[in-house]
Amino acid sequence: ANLEDLADDGTAVYSRATDSVTAIRDRGDAAWTTGAGGTGMSALANGVAQSGTASTIVLADAETFADDTLNGNTICVDSGTGVGQCRVISDYALTGDVATVEPDWTTNPASGSNYEVWPGSVNVSVWDGADITTALETSADIADAVLNEDLTAHQTTGSLGAAVGDGDAGAGMTEAGGTGDQLTTLSTHGAGDVWAVDATGQQTAGTFGQAIGDPAANAETMYDAVVTDATGTNVAVDIVAMKAETVLIVADTGELQTDDTPAALATAQAVLDALVYATGTCDSGSSTTCVDATLTTADADYYAKGLAFLSTSGTTVGQSGCIYDFAVGTDKLTWRPAFTQAIATNTYALIVVPTCGGVVTP
Repeated sequence: ANLEDLADDGTAVYSRATDSVTAIRDRGDAAWTTGAGGTGMSALANGVAQSGTASTIVLADAETFADDTLNGNTICVDSGTGVGQCRVISDYALTGDVATVEPDWTTNPASGSNYEVWPGSVNVSVWDGADITTALETSADIADAVLNEDLTAHQTTGSLGAAVGDGDAGAGMTEAGGTGDQLTTLSTHGAGDVWAVDATGQQTAGTFGQAIGDPAANAETMYDAVVTDATGTNVAVDIVAMKAETVLIVADTGELQTDDTPAALATAQAVLDALVYATGTCDSGSSTTCVDATLTTADADYYAKGLAFLSTSGTTVGQSGCIYDFAVGTDKLTWRPAFTQAIATNTYALIVVPTCGGVVTP
C-alpha cells in the first residue's frame, strides 16, 4: 500500500502537496508561519518601539493587529534600550499600539528599541474559558501561602503536615490531651521544672546529672565532694575549718597590735623624746645655716654645745649636722657637714648628741 491509499474516512486521499506537515506549515495555518526559505517559524511582528514603561511597550505605528490579537505571545527586545529581555504579552490594544507585558521589564524599553513578537507561551487572559492570574508570585507570597495553609487536610505519612499534626485528630506535635496540646504543655514548663528533677536517676556519662552526682552511689562528683565525703576531706568541712583559722589569725593580729608590744619599745620612745632639745621652723637658710627669729639668747655658744640640727621636712628631711656656731644678732644656726641641698622654711629639731660637743643642760 502507498500513502495515497490511506484516508481517514475511507474515501479521501492523502495529498503530499496539501496535507504534509511542510505544506501545513508553509501555507500559514494558525500554528505556523512561513520562515525564510520555508525553513521554520518567524516572528509575528517586528519593528522599532515608540516608547516603553515598566509594564508596557508601544509598538511601531505601522502595526495593525486587532485588540487582544497578540495576547499570550512573547515579545523580545533584540537591540537598543532593554536588549535581551523577553516578556509575555498580557494585553494588546490597537489604539496607541500598546502591548502590556508580565512581569515588568527590568530595564524599560525606549524609543528606538527594536522588538520582535514570537508565537508561543499561553493565552494569559483565557484558559479553558476561565480567567487566570498572570502575575508571578513572589517568595513572600509563596511563604505566606504555605505557612498559612490549614494542615488538617495534609496528613500524608512523612509529610510536614503529618509531623506538625492535626490537634483535633490527635496526631503530631499538636496532639491533644490532658490540659492542652503538646506544644501548649511544653510552653508551660520552665527552668524550675528542670532544676526540680531528682538527679539520682540522671547519671548518663557527661550529663549535668552525673556531675552533680548520686548520693546513694556516693560517686566521685560534686555532691560527694561537698556533702558525703568524710569529715575533713570534703569542701564543706574544709571551708568551715578555713573560717575558724581566719578568726584565730585576726585575733592574733589584734594581740600583736596591743598586748604583745614589748615594753622596751615604749622605753626607747621615751629616750628619743628626751633627746629632742627644741623644735622650730627656719625663716630662711642654706645648706649649712638656718635663720629662726624665735631663737633668742645672749650667749653665742648657747646652741653650740653638743646639739645637732636635724631637718624634719622638705627635700633635706632626715639630714643632720653638728651645730658649731650661733649668731645672736641674726638668730642664725651654723652646722657641719653641709646638707646636699639648701633649706628654706624647713621644720627642724635640735637633738642632744654628745659627740657634737659638751653636754647641754636645759
